[in-house]
Amino acid sequence: MPEAGVCPAFGLDAPLAARPACCNAAGEVRLFPETGRNGGASRRQKTLEGHMSESGLRSSMIALSMCNFMVAFMVSGVGACLPSIGSDLHASAGELSLISAVYVLSLVIFNIVAAQLIAIMGQRRVFLYGFAVFLVMCLSLAFSPTVELVWGQRFVQGAGAAMVATSSVTLLISIAPRSMQ
Repeated sequence: MPEAGVCPAFGLDAPLAARPACCNAAGEVRLFPETGRNGGASRRQKTLEGHMSESGLRSSMIALSMCNFMVAFMVSGVGACLPSIGSDLHASAGELSLISAVYVLSLVIFNIVAAQLIAIMGQRRVFLYGFAVFLVMCLSLAFSPTVELVWGQRFVQGAGAAMVATSSVTLLISIAPRSMQ
């Protein structure tokens, strides 16, 4: 058991009011702070389950699953476009291979950051910000004049994708009824 005032998630000596949402009053780290996952459903989750219709639950789960699919699809889906990207931007094979590698690298790096952001900001907000970043980068990639700019955009797109992937999984867990978990 940690000492009073020490946040086990960040190791900071902080008053209870200044702790992130993932730490409860006893100083224990909760894995899913918005759902009260360590020891039963929270009042908020019971309210969500009680008010969400079966069709609403189904459509939410399909939408979140599709977002997660798009994140994974962007890893290999860009491979089909590499020949035309190479001819349009006059890029070598080595430069084209970095387009996929930069996205995967960013996705891996920002998974941990996204988990911490979920603990601080909440699942829905991180999902919406990540989806906005991911969508803007998808649209802006069509207008990139150089391969170097494509690398930067793919890196930022990977950061948004990490936020989407991490938060969509936690949102799926939090909206699913106990019987489906």
